[in-house]
Amino acid sequence: MSNDQNVRQAVGAVIVSGYKVLLVHKVKAMDGALGPEQIEGEWDFPKGGITHGEDVLQALSREIGEETGIVDFRVIEELHSFDFQFDEKFRKKLGYRSQHTRMFLLEYSGNIDDVFVPNEEINKACFYNEKEVVDVLHHDSCKAYYETHVRSRIAL
Repeated sequence: MSNDQNVRQAVGAVIVSGYKVLLVHKVKAMDGALGPEQIEGEWDFPKGGITHGEDVLQALSREIGEETGIVDFRVIEELHSFDFQFDEKFRKKLGYRSQHTRMFLLEYSGNIDDVFVPNEEINKACFYNEKEVVDVLHHDSCKAYYETHVRSRIAL
């Protein structure tokens, strides 16, 4: 995708602990053109926009901290990027037509019960068995991404 102003630049992560994958339940879109806005809850990978002046790893650390509470993780590898078009409703709300997300596979070695503190954007976070992830993810594009680019890297 091009780097024009209509493409939101973002980072995201698939966070694993053993054979479990962390998903977050998003209830608010934070980067809307008109400010934060409530959304219907949806399970997703932690991800979000790169703020002006941040490099990719700074943005990744900030987003992971904000959405999961995890501050200590190991980057295993950068995954295939994830591009998608916003539907018309979100184009107007966010001010972008699409998003280009640089995705990373991260390892969390801490206690999976100590990960998350709810906030206004994310009300739940949960580790799922790698086989359950595709059934829990909200968006079909995320399900396809997981099956194509991620699952084989963490499956038993």
